[in-house]
Amino acid sequence: MIVRLFLFLLAFGSAGGAAWLTLNIKSQSEPTVQAAAMQAPQTKLVLVALADVPGGDMLAPTKMTWRPWPVDTLNEAYIRRDMRPDAIDELSGSFVTGGFVAGEPIREARLKETNVNLMSNNISSGKRAVAVRISAENTAGGFILPGDRVDVVHTAAEGDGRGKAVEKKSRIIIANVRVMAIDQTAVQSPEGSAVGKTATLELTPQETEKVMAAEASGLLSLALRSVNDHEVHDQVEEEEEIRTVRVHRATETTTVTLR
Repeated sequence: MIVRLFLFLLAFGSAGGAAWLTLNIKSQSEPTVQAAAMQAPQTKLVLVALADVPGGDMLAPTKMTWRPWPVDTLNEAYIRRDMRPDAIDELSGSFVTGGFVAGEPIREARLKETNVNLMSNNISSGKRAVAVRISAENTAGGFILPGDRVDVVHTAAEGDGRGKAVEKKSRIIIANVRVMAIDQTAVQSPEGSAVGKTATLELTPQETEKVMAAEASGLLSLALRSVNDHEVHDQVEEEEEIRTVRVHRATETTTVTLR
């Protein structure tokens, strides 16, 4: 009888211990499972820069890769693989305007097509892009914009033949030329004005030489043409080279003009 009672108590104690151990393990494992679920947020594959891509570079496939990105921090501007699986091939060769750092999501707002942004692709055949110094005073108050057409006016002091400047004269040396950019901006500003330090003009090689020489000897100004005059090609007369020679005859001295 005593032996049976002992065996019963032993079995009851073992069952209770097993139940307690099971409950204890379960209570410890549930927070772990919940914590693990909280530490593993949902992600989507996003196109990012594999290395630093400075502004002015071309976007190559070797500079891009897909990486997981938390869903709760996704931006509409990010490029997702589930929506654009061929984005690496599509964007390859694009011109980078803003630059990206390694790991930064690629955004199309900082990309432009190569043939749109390279200045050399916008120059007409046989022409040159030439930058001249400008200010608000010599560019129609700053209202000359990329795409406008202008006349180039040269102002310089003319001498009296003895090395003494007597007056300043202005003349149009080139008419009806296209303004390609103001500073480094090749598109029109929404504000309607562009005050910069340089204007890039589209010129022929001969006009380029004339502008460079005129800028070194005087002041250049840009006169804005009406949009109705864009197709009118003015003929700018070349000034003849005038030289004077003093001729002494006995007691008389005369000045002869040579052309």
